[in-house]
Amino acid sequence: MIIILVIINLNIFFLEIMRLYLNAWKAVSNDLNTTDEWKEWSIVLNKPQGDLVLKVNDIPPMLRRRCSTASKIALSLALGFLEEKNINAGVFCSQHGELHNTVDLFKQIKAKEVLSPNKFSQCVHNTSSGLLSIQKNLNIPFNSISAGCETFQMGLIDAIAQLKDKKNILFITFDEKNPELYSKLNVKYDLDYGLALYISSEYKETSIVLDIEFDTNHISKTAIPPALIFIAWLLGDRKGTLVLPMLKIKELSS
Repeated sequence: MIIILVIINLNIFFLEIMRLYLNAWKAVSNDLNTTDEWKEWSIVLNKPQGDLVLKVNDIPPMLRRRCSTASKIALSLALGFLEEKNINAGVFCSQHGELHNTVDLFKQIKAKEVLSPNKFSQCVHNTSSGLLSIQKNLNIPFNSISAGCETFQMGLIDAIAQLKDKKNILFITFDEKNPELYSKLNVKYDLDYGLALYISSEYKETSIVLDIEFDTNHISKTAIPPALIFIAWLLGDRKGTLVLPMLKIKELSS
């Protein structure tokens, strides 16, 4: 077996400004579901508190029973878009993935118990996109992205790259609060949340035109997940440039 490694200088690769057309979005977190709730939260911009309430009616009951909270977050956002929009490819991003299923498997191994087939098959990072693809019989490509604290930013870059060949992309970034086992580690961005973006390569009358620029000069971590900071910026006047670790986002004035 021959393994070929290709090393890319990101500073050169991302010198050009990347553009996307944002046509719709949905988000969910603790006590945050509607646009009005997100607008109210964006004023204080703190870590969302309260309980996670998901609208899971679109997820078939048999599938719902098999899903972790992480997959329920992703699927609850994705299924609505699939019913309404023409999707040519998907990008699913998660910093922690199916961590709960993985931890449960290790606990079963330690206890010398029989491993749960369901948890074993759903402890991989592309679980939610796989479940979605099977449930809806989709014949489109899906990428699963995990890049630590920069997962949202790197996933967005991957989605933009796919716009070179695909017209409409479903971008979803999501995470589930980590298992109690990790509470002493002070894990960054330990929160239930999800954000779905419907982005295109062509302009529409309702499009928000965004220019994206790779920026290695700004690498400091944010207090809350970058995806939530993006939501707050999106709901504001969007006059300034949104500066995230590794990425700058600016709305192109009409």
